[in-house]
Amino acid sequence: MQLVLAVFIGIIIYAIQSRLYRKLWDYRLDVELNFNEEYVVAGGSGTLTESVTNSKKLPLPILHVKFSAPKSFTFEDAKNSSVTDHYHRNDVYSVMGAQRIKRTFAFTAGSRGFYTISSMNIISKSLFLNGTYAKTDDCDTCVYVLPKKLDLKEERELIATITGEIQARRSITEDPFLFRGMREYMSTDPVRSINWKASARQEYPIVNLYGYTAEHRVKLMLNVEPNVMVKSRSMYELCVSIASTMIEKLTDAGIPVELISNGTDVITGDTGYVDWGASKEHGLTCDRYLSRLSGSAGAGYFINLLEEELKKTDSSTTYVVISSYMKEDMISVLDAMQQRGADLYMIAPYYDIDKGICVRNYIRGLEVRIDEA
Repeated sequence: MQLVLAVFIGIIIYAIQSRLYRKLWDYRLDVELNFNEEYVVAGGSGTLTESVTNSKKLPLPILHVKFSAPKSFTFEDAKNSSVTDHYHRNDVYSVMGAQRIKRTFAFTAGSRGFYTISSMNIISKSLFLNGTYAKTDDCDTCVYVLPKKLDLKEERELIATITGEIQARRSITEDPFLFRGMREYMSTDPVRSINWKASARQEYPIVNLYGYTAEHRVKLMLNVEPNVMVKSRSMYELCVSIASTMIEKLTDAGIPVELISNGTDVITGDTGYVDWGASKEHGLTCDRYLSRLSGSAGAGYFINLLEEELKKTDSSTTYVVISSYMKEDMISVLDAMQQRGADLYMIAPYYDIDKGICVRNYIRGLEVRIDEA
């Protein structure tokens, strides 16, 4: 009789827990997935935090959190994971009532890009493991993987040389009508620059700062269309890295930069640009833009951009074109820009198996070994 009663009670408990879990397993269950950094540099490290909060008293003996991350991410903790076209994780928890569990996973971002994790699958078991319950939640977390800066000596020397020549062209004549602030007097300042009224208020010498008569600026034009289809993706990435490194050098020197490209934005699917700026924050804005570039609007689109610049060439702007594409249809427009008096540079990376590059005084070639691309 006692055995029958025990079996009967067991059946009731089994039925009650099955009903409870079916109705309440995800009640007051909060699962979050977030990148802890807004951006990391390609080849650098970042972290991803996964937190599970069960605010009800009902325990969840087995809870699976499954999501897919970019294949180019390498996680230090590779347990419960697999790699196909994405990196798939399946993290298992045992969560008691009114408990929160947080785990942080370190990863290395291998490739430039804008990456999102938009959803995750949450799967739970009942107390007696007889029922399986599942749902899909949105998480919408993202991270920018910024372009890697050039690190080879010859690459950085080329960028430094061009930047130095651009700086040398900047006017050193101050314009008294372009007031841009004040600072404390230094021994190298001329006496005529002292602001006597401000000095009297501060009780130490203050000098006026003025802008230049012709503040030089750089319009950087990035063509991601390849010259040849051999390892075109590697050349695409190299051109983006050249642009990123060039912008870093220019903004460090306080030179205003505008960035325009025929690369297409992975979010909008369209082309875009970054307006003028010279601050460190502007450099970061440019890097974010470069991170989102994925495809190409084609060589024809870029040539149209050059033709528009040909119509409005001005002496205060230096044009820096970054392009492995060197065919006659584009070179003829660049020749016309130079003939119109444009201050022009073209950085042209090419593979060592190529026959050679187009010879122009404004073209600076950058040879790349095909076996290292």
